[in-house]
Amino acid sequence: MHILFFQKLIRRKKAAKAKTSWDEPMRTKVRKSLDIQFMSSEEEHESDSEMFFVVRPLSWISDDYKQLMAELDRKSDSMTTQKGKIQKVKRTVSATASGRQPPSEVLPEQEWILK
Repeated sequence: MHILFFQKLIRRKKAAKAKTSWDEPMRTKVRKSLDIQFMSSEEEHESDSEMFFVVRPLSWISDDYKQLMAELDRKSDSMTTQKGKIQKVKRTVSATASGRQPPSEVLPEQEWILK
């Protein structure tokens, strides 16, 4: 996996830590859900010497989890400096879902993540 993929997970974890509107049960739920196996597939592409990612959504991820990840991404963006925003690799969401299958085993507290 590409290093930027892990950086995205780290940014989401930092954003979750910075959320002040969540109570402790919500913080625990989010902390247990932030796992690389639940992140969309990303393929690296280059066009006109500019690198970007094509994100292939996971068809088996619940809408609640998608909304949570979008919320964390917005929080992360709000915490990023202007220079960091310029350096951020662009991502384009594909209409084609990832072919990855859901994990065969998930913790009971992670079951809400799956459809």
